[in-house]
Amino acid sequence: MVYSSDRFRERSLHINFGAIVGLIGCIVIVLSSNNEVCYGISHAWMAGCFAGGPLIDVWLAGNTPWKGTRSVILGVNG
Repeated sequence: MVYSSDRFRERSLHINFGAIVGLIGCIVIVLSSNNEVCYGISHAWMAGCFAGGPLIDVWLAGNTPWKGTRSVILGVNG
């Protein structure tokens, strides 16, 4: 996902796509009573939930012009 985001120089759609995958996974887990389905979809759920973190870091680093400010912002972002 980060490779695609860098290639197309676009971050927000990739972050939103990951969030939508996570939301769909959460809905399926809540509505399903089958343990195998819940286990399988939990991988997609976690991948969607954690896909935005590195993209937000890259987005912040790319939009902050000064190195000192960039290091503080990335440190606060965690």
